Amino acid sequence: MASGEWFVIASGKDAGRWHMVGWTGGAFYLPGFGPYPDALVGYGICPRCRAMVLSDPDLKHGGDQTWAHEDWHHRTDHPHSVTRASH
Repeated sequence: MASGEWFVIASGKDAGRWHMVGWTGGAFYLPGFGPYPDALVGYGICPRCRAMVLSDPDLKHGGDQTWAHEDWHHRTDHPHSVTRASH
């Protein structure tokens, strides 16, 4: 599969959800931004638009935005072929 293509997760807690191939991740250091002072904050790079998306579930404001970002692509410029089951 090419980067940015949709697939359905086959197993685990997110089984049945649509997801895009090719997310890459990393972390940055920003004092006082994360849930703990002087913590690393996780992010992902979207395979479709190359946006830096916060993906740290422990953030005080927003948390993991990966699913919301993918939903935005589905609604705007990159729909998957079948309506996603509720998650």
